[in-house]
Amino acid sequence: MARRPFLCKVTVGRDEYLGTPEEVVAWMARAQGAPAGGVASYMQGVAARVAAQGRRGEVYLSSPLAFLESLAAARWIRLERRHEPSEDRVDPQQALGDGPVAFGDDVSPDDLEDLL
Repeated sequence: MARRPFLCKVTVGRDEYLGTPEEVVAWMARAQGAPAGGVASYMQGVAARVAAQGRRGEVYLSSPLAFLESLAAARWIRLERRHEPSEDRVDPQQALGDGPVAFGDDVSPDDLEDLL
């Protein structure tokens, strides 16, 4: 049986992120004061900062999800898993007009594609 996809809701102080583990860590890596150099460098930089402060808990670098889970276990962040309702994605063409989700006449399929 295939595993259902899930999203992570991560709270760091007053900042909240919602997305796949990969998306969340990528967004965190762009935050002001974050270690520079991309996702892998960011995760390594955070692990180095934690070690330098002598804080308990190991920061795992094997994947973005392991990274987030290790930070949550050490109580550096709050992590919640949110299951997506379906593996199916809505085609932007079907989401317009009389479809299950109607955005109105002033929204075009190109507008929706730009959001993805």
